[in-house]
Amino acid sequence: MMTVQKIYDDLDYWIMIGIGDDIVNIPDHRPEYQHLVARAKLISDDPQNIPILVLRLLKKELEKPVILRPTFWRLAWISAKKAFDKLTRN
Repeated sequence: MMTVQKIYDDLDYWIMIGIGDDIVNIPDHRPEYQHLVARAKLISDDPQNIPILVLRLLKKELEKPVILRPTFWRLAWISAKKAFDKLTRN
């Protein structure tokens, strides 16, 4: 299962190499970021700022206990949904 720290580190790296905007441009590719992208769009309309704002939102979440992080619950939901879909494919 992915962790909030892992998706923070991944996004930080993607921004560094110039592909951080994929979380905005290809939303189906990274569903774990979409709740944060929606929050960031309320703050700024400029798509270039969204990845940086999402990174800041994740940094704020990392200051909270694990159980109080909205992204933790989002990741748990995505993981459970993938497991359920895998079981029901047959």
